[in-house]
Amino acid sequence: MLDVLKELTPEEEMQLIKKLAINIMKLGIELPAIMFLEVNKPLSSLTSQTALLVAAPVLELFGIRGYKYVKLFSKMENVEKLIQEVERLTQEQEQREHAANATRSKNKPSN
Repeated sequence: MLDVLKELTPEEEMQLIKKLAINIMKLGIELPAIMFLEVNKPLSSLTSQTALLVAAPVLELFGIRGYKYVKLFSKMENVEKLIQEVERLTQEQEQREHAANATRSKNKPSN
């Protein structure tokens, strides 16, 4: 069966969502990404169908599994899952930074 026709399993969907969320965090574009996703969430099905015709074949030429991402975003709930994952990772990062700052402050010699 062609990869294009194959539906994604829930595990594949979560794997792609986590991978995208991590890449968003690495680029430091959490807020713009969340805003973009929130604004475009109602159009996700239409956008994914357009991408299926235009962008996905081009991405495939470069070894990027474009069809998988198109299928992922054809379901509006996956857009929401990505937003939640980015928010979760952002919160974890903020907690780590807060803990590191608290440790530095505690270990700082007082005058």
